[in-house]
Amino acid sequence: MRHHINWVINFYNTVCTKYLPLDYKIFIANQLQDKEIKAVNFTKGRTIDKFLVNCEEGVMQFLDKFKHIRDLESLGRCLGEILINYSTASNDLIYVQHLLQHFYFLYKNDTLLQAISEREYGHLY
Repeated sequence: MRHHINWVINFYNTVCTKYLPLDYKIFIANQLQDKEIKAVNFTKGRTIDKFLVNCEEGVMQFLDKFKHIRDLESLGRCLGEILINYSTASNDLIYVQHLLQHFYFLYKNDTLLQAISEREYGHLY
């Protein structure tokens, strides 16, 4: 039986990349930053398509307030301090805030970290 391992690497977080050779990190980072390249090549035949998401300026300004987040506690504190005005906020901004809150609560309650039985999994789908 063959097992496939999927890796997600945050190239801006040194903890994620400290075991990778410097030339490999530079190779990947250069591809990520090159707007002409449509896919990031990790090795022969192993690529991930790049994509862009258009965000309105208000959403980007909101997300910029989360740059200093390092752990779950600081995320919760930041979500409590950064409030948006629902009567004037765009749907995109409200969606982003709800998405961050949703993931915060999932991790805070260990929902994403708990193993589930086959029966529980079957009820999800």
